[in-house]
Amino acid sequence: MSYLVPRTELIGDSDRYVKAGSAVILRCVVRGALEPPSYIIWYHGTQQIFTENRRGWKTQLDRGAPDLDGDIHSTIGSLIIESTRKKDSGNYSCSPSNSPPITVSLHVINGKFAESGTTPG
Repeated sequence: MSYLVPRTELIGDSDRYVKAGSAVILRCVVRGALEPPSYIIWYHGTQQIFTENRRGWKTQLDRGAPDLDGDIHSTIGSLIIESTRKKDSGNYSCSPSNSPPITVSLHVINGKFAESGTTPG
């Protein structure tokens, strides 16, 4: 007898580097669950994120979204930060109601340390 064990996966790298002031979307996907998660809670470090307290932050839950494998039983949870600040750096955890949490590290860097190849105005 086989059991379906839900799993949580990141969409994208587990280490993300963004320039201060840029928008970032952190996404995780819950796969293999018989029922979609009733909620996905995001944490910054150990602190739960309440988007109503943070201007320009949103969370989104897409249930039954077909993923890259065509699996329609996936649920995608997104944390959207419109304008990142240095203090937004750190570990973010996506914690669904019915599968293990997963963590992504966000590194917000100052514009003056941006990647080479950009030329000033």
